[in-house]
Amino acid sequence: MLVGVEVMRGVVVRQEELLEVKSGEEPAVLNLDIDVAGASSPEGLFDAISGAMDFPEYFGRNWDALNECFSDYFIVEDGGLGSEFGGREGVHAQAVRLRFLHSTGLLRHGDGLLRSLMRVLRYTVKATSGRRAADLHVVFQLDPTDSAESATLLNEVVNTEWAKVKLQ
Repeated sequence: MLVGVEVMRGVVVRQEELLEVKSGEEPAVLNLDIDVAGASSPEGLFDAISGAMDFPEYFGRNWDALNECFSDYFIVEDGGLGSEFGGREGVHAQAVRLRFLHSTGLLRHGDGLLRSLMRVLRYTVKATSGRRAADLHVVFQLDPTDSAESATLLNEVVNTEWAKVKLQ
């Protein structure tokens, strides 16, 4: 599993523009937008992620359940993205681009929520090691109106936590 993380400021590109596939072909990259503008609590984040990634109904809406479902989503050994959830066909793609829209919403009550999300990314890298998994590219999208202070804090947290992933 190749993993990349970045923080971007600017206009959100429409999903159709990111999928460069011919009609009828499987996408090489599956683009998922996760709007975290209102995710100022763990529960709000769980709802935003589980909705965008179509987690199963048994998703427990806690950090352990997020670790499990998030990492299981990327295993493609038995039928594509999300097929590990059981009883359903997975989405066939070689990579996933997760775009967390309005990312400074994760900082509304400090940086704990963003740090916890980055720990989930670290867990996913570890849990999928040695298995056939889709590549993951994570983008934390900044709004053009976000303050420089918010952008700096988001960058610092993402880069600090991402450095821990590289050390594993």
